[in-house]
Amino acid sequence: RHQVHSVPFARSCFPVLDKPLIMRATGALVLAMLTNLLSVHAKEADCSADPQTGIDCAAAASLGGNALAVRQDANTHSSVDEEENRGESKVAEEAVGKAQSYTKTSTDTKRSTKLMANGEKEEWSTKLAMHKRLEDAELKEQEEASKKMCKHVHIAVHKAGGLLAQDSSIDPYVKVTYRGQENKDLTFQTKYEAHTTNPTWNHTETVLLCNTMAPMRFAIYDKNWVTDTFVAQAELAGREFWEEGFSDSLFLEGSNNGKLYVTVQP
Repeated sequence: RHQVHSVPFARSCFPVLDKPLIMRATGALVLAMLTNLLSVHAKEADCSADPQTGIDCAAAASLGGNALAVRQDANTHSSVDEEENRGESKVAEEAVGKAQSYTKTSTDTKRSTKLMANGEKEEWSTKLAMHKRLEDAELKEQEEASKKMCKHVHIAVHKAGGLLAQDSSIDPYVKVTYRGQENKDLTFQTKYEAHTTNPTWNHTETVLLCNTMAPMRFAIYDKNWVTDTFVAQAELAGREFWEEGFSDSLFLEGSNNGKLYVTVQP
């Protein structure tokens, strides 16, 4: 009764086992065991006692050895194939890793270059904007100063005395420099007086002065055919004439006690 119920029980517990599959597996196992037994028996048996037995033993040993060699060769080829596959897989992984590393490095380099370029562009734009603001502020300040501080004055160059001459006589004239609009230095000059060290010019100019602190300069030159020669100079500070004007003599530098007589009238 126990045997009758055991077969259905086994079938219900192992439904996935197929009969042809079981037979093939069993045959392979039996062949392996037989090969090992024949090989061992051929090595241990004394095949030289009986010629007929010796022939049988040699055949059995040969059969077992061949089967063992075939199996070992199959195992060797399998191992070699696995090693080759592992080597190829490793090479492929390294290649992929290098490619990914190169791609990442290239991407990072491009990103860094782009960020640097953007940073330099922004810095340059900021500098330009600051420079433009400074220029605008300076121009505005100059315009306001010009409107509030510029005024017309009359400058009269009367005469000079005690000029030094390198030869017997000189032909002196005066060049006047003053500060005009946009903080620029402007000039005018008198006519020259021939052959004298005590000239009288009585030259008057009306000009627009735009800087309360800038001095007014008077330079005397000797008129020549090629190059005029410097003789002497004097300077009048802005605080001395800006508010109430000036009318007096100025000491000449480069002349022995020479004087220049001028008037600045607002």
